[in-house]
Amino acid sequence: MRLRHALCIGQQCRHAWIRSLSTSQPAGALSKDRVFPSDFPPRFEPQSCEKLYERWEAAGLFQSGRGGGSKYNMLLPPPNVTGRLHIGHALTVSIQDALCRWRRLTGDNVQFIPGTDHAGIATQSKVERLLKDQGVDLTTLSREEKLDHVHKWKEEHGDVIVDQLRQLGVSSDWSQQFFTMDKQCVEAVNEAFIELFKRGLIYRDVRFASWCCRLKTVISNIEIDEEHYDKPTEISVAGYEGKVKVGVMHHVAYPLESGGELIVATTRPETIPADAALAVHPDDLRYRHVHGLNAFNPVTNKPIPIICDTELVDMDKGTGVVKVTPCHDARDYECGLRHGLPLDMLFDEDGYMRLTDGSVVHRFHARDLILESLQSNGFYRGGVGHPMIVQRCSRSGDLVEPILYPQWFMRMGDFCKNAVEAVESGSLQIGSELHQRVWKEWLGKEQDWCISRQLYWGHRIPAWKVVEGLPGTSDASDVSEMEDVWVVGRTEAEAKQQAVSEHGCDPNQVRLEQDNDVLDTWFSSGLLPLSQAGWPSKELSDFYPLSVMETGHDILFFWVARMYMMCTALHPNNQPPFTKVLLHPLVKDASGAKMSKSKGNVVDPLDLINGASYEKLLNEGGGATLSSQKIKETYPDAFPPCGADALRLCLARESGVSQEHCKADFNFDIHDVYAAHGFCNKVWNGVRFAKMLLPADFQPSPLQANDKSYSLLERWIMNKTARLLVNYHTTMEKQSISEAAALLDPYFRDQLCSRYFEFVKVSSNVTEWYEQDAVHHLLVLACRCSYKHEVFCMPYNSYW
Repeated sequence: MRLRHALCIGQQCRHAWIRSLSTSQPAGALSKDRVFPSDFPPRFEPQSCEKLYERWEAAGLFQSGRGGGSKYNMLLPPPNVTGRLHIGHALTVSIQDALCRWRRLTGDNVQFIPGTDHAGIATQSKVERLLKDQGVDLTTLSREEKLDHVHKWKEEHGDVIVDQLRQLGVSSDWSQQFFTMDKQCVEAVNEAFIELFKRGLIYRDVRFASWCCRLKTVISNIEIDEEHYDKPTEISVAGYEGKVKVGVMHHVAYPLESGGELIVATTRPETIPADAALAVHPDDLRYRHVHGLNAFNPVTNKPIPIICDTELVDMDKGTGVVKVTPCHDARDYECGLRHGLPLDMLFDEDGYMRLTDGSVVHRFHARDLILESLQSNGFYRGGVGHPMIVQRCSRSGDLVEPILYPQWFMRMGDFCKNAVEAVESGSLQIGSELHQRVWKEWLGKEQDWCISRQLYWGHRIPAWKVVEGLPGTSDASDVSEMEDVWVVGRTEAEAKQQAVSEHGCDPNQVRLEQDNDVLDTWFSSGLLPLSQAGWPSKELSDFYPLSVMETGHDILFFWVARMYMMCTALHPNNQPPFTKVLLHPLVKDASGAKMSKSKGNVVDPLDLINGASYEKLLNEGGGATLSSQKIKETYPDAFPPCGADALRLCLARESGVSQEHCKADFNFDIHDVYAAHGFCNKVWNGVRFAKMLLPADFQPSPLQANDKSYSLLERWIMNKTARLLVNYHTTMEKQSISEAAALLDPYFRDQLCSRYFEFVKVSSNVTEWYEQDAVHHLLVLACRCSYKHEVFCMPYNSYW
């Protein structure tokens, strides 16, 4: 009864399936070799299959303009030009490529544009390390000479990750490949900066920023790793030979001018020399007697005022007395502005400081010396364990230093409001309710964006400071005493013209100096939908807008939000760059831990594709990511070659991606890749079996949906195949990648192979049945149907 019930369901879908497959080619157009290629290999060998990619690319199969349907635009999030492929990249391209292949399958005109990011900090750091290893003194090189070295490195090594993406079978249109510092991107970046500056949305100010002393630049939050310590711990810090003790709250006595002392609790005793005041809460009865008095700095012995501040001080925390160091803490800085405190910068750009005896030492060495001084002078009252969060630069390994520094900023208030309203109105769709809340929470803060970086590799800021020629000045010394005047332009000549026309500068005397800083890499990548559509020099192509923006949820704010806001603001008609955002999860290791080189749990996807011996994992690419202990414990047999199809199928199954939902993360287990490889092999053998049964002169012809000659079993497999198509189309229309991938296994393994093929084997000795033309057609159509819908995650296997 269940079988007969199943046969009744999906009758119309089955008819549509037969019509679509059997009429997709003229009768007699498909020979046996067209159905299954004559060079069908005897075994499933992923590496031999993957050689097909060069043929596909050479034939132009990935280029846009091949489909006659709707336009479907996709932008590959550009990986760093310095990078190697990691599992996160593999997940991203597997999902995006699945969507693009699916759209090609439905007849859409797909434009899938790839590219690479210049990765300012990462690239500059990498090249500088190589130069240092070669014995080159970087201080002797000019900016131009340093840039020459970076450009040379990029030309020699910049396409490594592009070649690795090809190994994954990504069907991008490589003829349109971009680099975020090519001519088109440079024009777009300069035009965007100039336009936003003229609108008053970009300005320069001295504010707090997260500073990496080792790289000597401001870094963004995404380049900061937070480390949690619950007790006193000694840690290593890049650029410092000794150990740094964290997780300790030090109690220090500040003597009062009137006698007595105040105890201050601090985790950073090295900043005491720059203390400008002590702050207490005006309602704290314990300290009402010291209001307006002075205390002595226990390191410099200079008098500092005791001030009252309700915003900085929490009476219930610590001792209720807070040291105020305006140049080394953002909240202290705000307090200093409220009370007119002096701004004394303690550390230089390298993280060194001058002690009272005139010596210059590393800030963490200064911490030890100052603690020794406090103890010897009787001002130290002991240290206790204290939970704390330490911020470390992911690029250098140095601890992040909050520092006051002149920077360029973008006003984000109106941008953020418009982006939040777009989500609330439904004009911008972000998959899950969780990420909609995250979007509103982040953008609701309306914090201005620090867009400058103290590097030489990147888009140099097209802004010039007027150093001579301002009205009312006779020389550069007069200008230096005035507030800085900045002008912008595509060229220095254009900037000079602005200085003359807008600031009244003498055209014969004006002299400009271009800012040495470069723009944050997120600035240039945030313009990609516009720049790749030809803006600003050309009329916008039909690449704008994107059909969907797909990427990892970890850069929803850093890239997706900024891209949406910037492109909308700069588009001639304020058209958004996309209206749909599809997010995928972060990849963690099998135990749920974040993948990182320091933990030794990062897996190189190419090692899974091509296979890797134990020695290779230790000595080559994997040796930098997988620890020998991790290999011995988790991968005792190293990695057998599984192929790109197996990896892509595994990632598609586990991604949990859909239009309405996105998992926060998923645990990546290489045994799931092995299981996917087993399925690929199952498919291979199943199709070889079908090919073996076809007669040499087999010619497919259109089938009739109401043909009464079909047996019960034949109608059953037709029904199952029709259901697969209907469910597959439904899930892919919802962009539910993992759900679509999960449909393939039960159909091919359980229904087609384990039941229908097995019955064919048993019945193959019955000549009358075996020679029926319907059997041959169903074998071909079932295989073609399953293969046709495996292509989105198994492009190599599906070719055969």
